[in-house]
Amino acid sequence: MKILYISKNYSIHDYQFLSALAGTYHDVYFVRLVGSSSFEKPVPISIKQVYVKTAVVGELRPYHLIYLLPEIDEIISTVKPDLIQAGDLLSGAFLATTDTIMENIPVISMSWGRDILYDAAQSTLSSWIVKQSLLGSDALICDCQTIEKAAVGFMDYIPDDFFIRIPWGVDLDK
Repeated sequence: MKILYISKNYSIHDYQFLSALAGTYHDVYFVRLVGSSSFEKPVPISIKQVYVKTAVVGELRPYHLIYLLPEIDEIISTVKPDLIQAGDLLSGAFLATTDTIMENIPVISMSWGRDILYDAAQSTLSSWIVKQSLLGSDALICDCQTIEKAAVGFMDYIPDDFFIRIPWGVDLDK
């Protein structure tokens, strides 16, 4: 199975997911939307990195998404994934769900917490982006019931199997 993993940046959570995926028989591709990361561990060697030409320098803002969408479309067309795992809701998930509406590729979105609990309340546009990400998702990975409750506030109907709760815990190495 081909899995396309799209993330705003590269963090301990991305490393944990990608390390777990690297230990499977799946063909995994990783797209990072922001050009640099302060996280020090390397991307697992079996993960194929795909680079966007217009990687954002600094903080990713909603207006950057319009520039990234054609590149994500091209990457999805090239990779032809069977599944997309993408986050956060304000970036990777939005790009994935917007691009795959007509392509019938399942999208598992990831919330990092701040995207739905704080950022969505900062502007009407951010709230709309979170809602569209959730509506286009086949499932949502989150770390607690608080995120699930926040997601319910954005959607009229949620299937019973929509939430995948994975308690991240603490990075004990730091």
